[in-house]
Amino acid sequence: MTVGIGLIGFGPWGEVLYKEVGNHPAFSIAAIYDRNREHQLKLQEQGLGHMLTESADALISHRKVDMVMVATQVTEHANLVFKSLQAGRHVWVEKPICEHRDEANAMRKLAKKEQRVLFVDHTQLYCPAFDRIRQMVRGGELGRIRQVRTWRANFGRFAKDSDVLGQLLYHDIYLVQALFPQVELLRLSSSGSDLMIHGQWDTVNCSVMLANGVMVDMMASLTHPEKARSMSIMGEKGALVWEDSPNSEVRLYRHKVERHDYGEALTVTLDKEPLCIDPPSTPTPLQRALDHMLSSIHRGEQPESSVPEAVEVLNWMRRIRGICAHSGF
Repeated sequence: MTVGIGLIGFGPWGEVLYKEVGNHPAFSIAAIYDRNREHQLKLQEQGLGHMLTESADALISHRKVDMVMVATQVTEHANLVFKSLQAGRHVWVEKPICEHRDEANAMRKLAKKEQRVLFVDHTQLYCPAFDRIRQMVRGGELGRIRQVRTWRANFGRFAKDSDVLGQLLYHDIYLVQALFPQVELLRLSSSGSDLMIHGQWDTVNCSVMLANGVMVDMMASLTHPEKARSMSIMGEKGALVWEDSPNSEVRLYRHKVERHDYGEALTVTLDKEPLCIDPPSTPTPLQRALDHMLSSIHRGEQPESSVPEAVEVLNWMRRIRGICAHSGF
């Protein structure tokens, strides 16, 4: 028996979710709602008009819906998640989970009370490449980690309801937090620009010092003309580079450190050719995330990408925005 899904939101990410759910044998789309008239017409053109409900409430109460997927503007997340949980539905919500930490914590309490699974769509946690990177970092293959750098760009959607932090930097924050779980943030500096829409950051530079001594430098931009997603990690035994492209290759560089003059000078020699690690291309990150959601439902446990992780991302974003507001560029 498949898990019936009600999908709220048929924008770009909603369409991706629809296709991925359709490729998973354990899930099926039971109903769809989108208040946008253009999206409704698109659904009808694709022969999916029979799945449309008159309202979000009608979808949530639909007799064939076991789980609600929320893929709408972040300003609508809290209301839809609360209604879905109160109706006894499991919930999958697009990132960010909501606008405010208090709302997220209230969602967590309600999910626990109703014994429902609340999954936050941190898709890239489920990339096979990131799985391998996390294993290498935690297993000590790179030695003590000194620095992490991330760069993410996509000439994008400039809107009053979403900035570069919510669209792009959010991903790198939760990936860094997954590499170093429960490690305290000691210091943070950031600067940003709002070139396109006043008050909405479209480029952000951020530096973070973690309590374990790791320096994290993150940059994200909506004004760069080419799409880019990369992460590099420098350790005392080696360094790796992850280009999150369709090939999603991880390159590992071993290095040798020689100390001179009683430790006052160093020579660091990198391998001339990196070791290329090719993680499996299937299943896709979203298919793996759906597998994890299904397992959480069967076990009656909250998933890895749940509310506490999402709240910690919101904490970082709140601090970054606050500093940017005072400093700018």
